[in-house]
Amino acid sequence: GDRDYFVELWKLLPERKETFDAYFRIITKSGKLKHIHTINKLGRNSNGELNRIVGIILDVTERKLADANNLKNEVEKKVNEKHDLLIEISKGIIETLDTFDKVDEYLIEKGMDKNEDSVKTKNRYNSVKTKLLNLLQKYGITKIEFPDNRLIVGLCEVVETEADGNRKNDEIISVVRGGYIRGNELIRAAQIIVVKN
Repeated sequence: GDRDYFVELWKLLPERKETFDAYFRIITKSGKLKHIHTINKLGRNSNGELNRIVGIILDVTERKLADANNLKNEVEKKVNEKHDLLIEISKGIIETLDTFDKVDEYLIEKGMDKNEDSVKTKNRYNSVKTKLLNLLQKYGITKIEFPDNRLIVGLCEVVETEADGNRKNDEIISVVRGGYIRGNELIRAAQIIVVKN
């Protein structure tokens, strides 16, 4: 710590040149931590032996605290920039996954989902789709699940409602567009159609 540094500094004084700076911390009688900067000039006798030290002592606590605060702000800014970049890239990946889903729907709609060439192509892009989903999961981003098949407030956007006397209100009829979360952070709301009687 600072005490060891200070002891070592004093041991090496005879070997130092004429001037030197030192930085260390002290605790005042009142218990406050202070950052100190000393600027020192060494005096020597005719034999070259150290016989005096003249210097000034500066309290640089405010500057050190400001530097630490600036560093903290810079680190926070970098973390936020990386977070924003992760979300932006993730949204691009999610849009790509949506495109794969639309291709699936198109193939089924046109009756091409049983065609041998279509099945091979679908298997290839499903492999890519799986890799993209794994990439999202690597960074904690997962698809919103609905284990009770019911609307989850704050994670869903209701795009349409339908009456159905055999089902409960807010029961999901279909998910129009999947939603994604990262921990408690909503990346994209799911778009759903729900029962409204």
